[in-house]
Amino acid sequence: MTIKDSDRIQLIAWLDSGQDYKNGVGLYDRLGKNQNLKKLFPGKEARYRRKLTYELSKLVGKPLQAIPMVEAGDKVLKPSSLPPIVLPEVQPAIDGTMPKVMARVIREYGKLYTRRSMDHKAIKAIPPDNRPENVASRKKLLDQIAVASLRMDELFLAKSAFEKDGTLPEEGTLFPKKLKETDATMIMDEIRKQLVNTQKSLNKDLRLLAYQSLKKQPHPNPMPKGPKRAEIEKRVKEKRALILKLQKQLDGTGTNG
Repeated sequence: MTIKDSDRIQLIAWLDSGQDYKNGVGLYDRLGKNQNLKKLFPGKEARYRRKLTYELSKLVGKPLQAIPMVEAGDKVLKPSSLPPIVLPEVQPAIDGTMPKVMARVIREYGKLYTRRSMDHKAIKAIPPDNRPENVASRKKLLDQIAVASLRMDELFLAKSAFEKDGTLPEEGTLFPKKLKETDATMIMDEIRKQLVNTQKSLNKDLRLLAYQSLKKQPHPNPMPKGPKRAEIEKRVKEKRALILKLQKQLDGTGTNG
């Protein structure tokens, strides 16, 4: 998904700042494509904060991490707080056939259901003491359960919408294809192009601050303090942050913070 430079700057600023959840929900509602996630995110920070950060980072061009993991201190990790395990049942269409995308929803939900059930049993089998190996094992299983639950929520929304009025999810959005090598190359080319354009735009702003002109002058003529200078300085700060982020993405060193 291609987004405007101004929107990309806002996303970068959000990712590099305190990542206010409410503001992030607003960004995804405006720029995101997955309608199910737009319904899931509002008012559910404890459960979906990391998922939201992951999805917004994908819009920038490079996900912060392949799977939105969850910290041991998060409430969502407590088995008692996890949603009940319920297998969905989708009725076939009037002609007796089930839409392929809904069959795919049921298959994946069933696999996640089975995997999450096995993880629940595995947790119960771990000795209750807090030896490091037991803590690590519980943490890994709870992470897996939390990730599975997030995906099951998304699939359940799609299933509910279909049962309610026959609405089918967009398959490419609910089941995004893995990036091919050619697609990854295109993304990197886009990042390089954006980096060059952002650098050029930054240089123009710097010339405005130093010479009050888009062209370099024989002698400095700094722009006086005031609203106009403050606005340009704000743009300079945002563009420098974006340039740093793009350079990290090109170097393969982009991190979660």
